Amino acid sequence: MRMDHLPRLAAGLLVSASVLVLLGLGADSALARMGDAPLSLLYNVSNEASIETIVMPPVDADRLLQEDIDRAAAGIDGPLRFAQPHDVYLNLIEAGTLDELENGGRIWRLRFISGGAYSLNFGVTSYLIPPGGTLHLYPAGQVSADLIWEGPFDPDEKVEGEFWSPVIPGDDVIVELYVPADAAFEPEVIISQVNHDYRGFGKARDDAQQGWCNIDVICPEGDPWRDEIRSEGVYTINGSWMCSGQLVNSLTSSPTPFFLTAYHCGISTSNDHTVRVYWNYESPTCGQLGGGSLSDSQQGCTEVADYSASDFSLVEMTSTPAEASNVYYAGWDARTNWNPSQCTAIHHPGTDEKSISFNFDALMITSYIGTSVPGDGTHWRVDDWEVATTEGGSSGSAIWDENHHIVGQLHGGYASCSSITSDWYGRLAISWSGGGSSATNLRSWLDPENTGTLVLNGRDSNASAIENVEVLIHKGALRPISPNPAATRMGIGFDLHQAGAIQLDVVDVTGRVVTTLAAKNYQAGSWQLGWDGTSSSGERLSSGVYYVRMLIDGQAADTKKAVLVR
Repeated sequence: MRMDHLPRLAAGLLVSASVLVLLGLGADSALARMGDAPLSLLYNVSNEASIETIVMPPVDADRLLQEDIDRAAAGIDGPLRFAQPHDVYLNLIEAGTLDELENGGRIWRLRFISGGAYSLNFGVTSYLIPPGGTLHLYPAGQVSADLIWEGPFDPDEKVEGEFWSPVIPGDDVIVELYVPADAAFEPEVIISQVNHDYRGFGKARDDAQQGWCNIDVICPEGDPWRDEIRSEGVYTINGSWMCSGQLVNSLTSSPTPFFLTAYHCGISTSNDHTVRVYWNYESPTCGQLGGGSLSDSQQGCTEVADYSASDFSLVEMTSTPAEASNVYYAGWDARTNWNPSQCTAIHHPGTDEKSISFNFDALMITSYIGTSVPGDGTHWRVDDWEVATTEGGSSGSAIWDENHHIVGQLHGGYASCSSITSDWYGRLAISWSGGGSSATNLRSWLDPENTGTLVLNGRDSNASAIENVEVLIHKGALRPISPNPAATRMGIGFDLHQAGAIQLDVVDVTGRVVTTLAAKNYQAGSWQLGWDGTSSSGERLSSGVYYVRMLIDGQAADTKKAVLVR
């Protein structure tokens, strides 16, 4: 749980004003895509203003935000709340406005208003729709060709189940059901929950909500981590709570959609079907800290294992992410004797777009919220983040070591843009054996044949086989900079495992290149260079934090922090 972060008002999502959901498959296999508009646009039906409208009770957002503050201050474990649920029981057939079409088809519509909501989402806990039927959710008066849809139906398929919708921007939403004239049976759509977003998930704004120090994953700092970035998603539970998590690789011939997150986020067998994961929710421009799209999502998972001591939860997505989502299955390191010298976090701070954070110091083994080493040994302590931070909503997100392997997932801490303090991550090495049973460990699921593998690389979603189960060997990497900090000259060395074109740049905290130390071909081996703290023009640079960035054959390979003290 993020114990330090105060809830923040809505921020910078630029989501199309015309968003809808067209249901065509069971909720278990629902994947959001762009496509068809509501069929009411094609027929002469009642005006929107005349259809039956349900007005939700007022929501006291200030009170809810204060509750969130108090809960965080008390150290209560749990996911980040973003929406207040309204429990309802409305049969769309009975409560909605019916329009009978000339072709014999029928359209029911029901309008929901929850004043002041940044977005609404719906729990449809019983639906039975005949082949050829469609169910849409969309903002009132804001329909265009830019839409989210699900389906279409297999004409021979009878669909039953629950549907937990994506967030629909705004506080005024229409639910629409179309049934053709030759429907094989009568439909049933029961809406049981309307969730009022008081925090801003899915709200279009010009100002960024997340902390000023966060770094969008689209920024150059994310270049060495493009694969791992694709593995991470933000998810909601029961349409009201949210956390982060990531797809993880397993020792199977084809990828199994296992998703690793935090135990305290609260996924259980009673609510796992309500989970909706949003992929690729990212700022389109570096530094924007907003402007992402929530159009790529899928619903449903099955909890398979958890263990409170190391705060892990592993679920299997009900369906494989769509090819268009371009996801990645992240690698991991379960060795108990491995101690990373640095780490990278990829996460969703608050209700916001994906960010990346860096710690350039060795991780410490402690208890949760502990500082003594090794404590009970269940957690990694990140002493502080050198670049960016984490926030509420980041819970469940992974840290990767310098070899691009997951070594833990975020439990909680005190870090923020204004508080350079610690975070704690449950250790994957402890979760590997967990409580000793398949219901409490990772090994039974990620190494089902018990091969003894403790390190596994990541792979693309279309990979047909595991390419390498050994420690990832990069083409090369930077060695620790020494001395560091330094007043004058510091040694900068690197190891190259095969010949390649090397570029070493020194950049400042804004990402501006201040000098280039090397730009030529090197043979495999160990190489040592130096930097005297001057720019490319010979200017003596001021005290501060700089970064040495290594590119191999034009691809970002490694980064190390260098501190000048004048």
